[in-house]
Amino acid sequence: NHNYEVYEIPDNNNYGMEDIKKLHEVMKKILKPIEYQVYKGLYIDHEEESVVAKRLGFISNEKGRTPGYRQIKNITKSIIIKAKEYIEKEGLD
Repeated sequence: NHNYEVYEIPDNNNYGMEDIKKLHEVMKKILKPIEYQVYKGLYIDHEEESVVAKRLGFISNEKGRTPGYRQIKNITKSIIIKAKEYIEKEGLD
């Protein structure tokens, strides 16, 4: 019955498709070009970090790490901060 219980949990996400589209449009305006490329790859196209890093030509000097691991991590952190600031300041309709 565990699967049934999981599917019956109410979704607390109140954001609709219009809110998501609005956020995507705003992010295109407020992000730097490289940040937007990462944002689009990860959050719109749902690609893996390694695919986005490879497309952007990121490399890694660390043995055993995927290319661009650190660059993607730092850019993603910046994207999340900017998105949170926008949502807190402007809100979503």
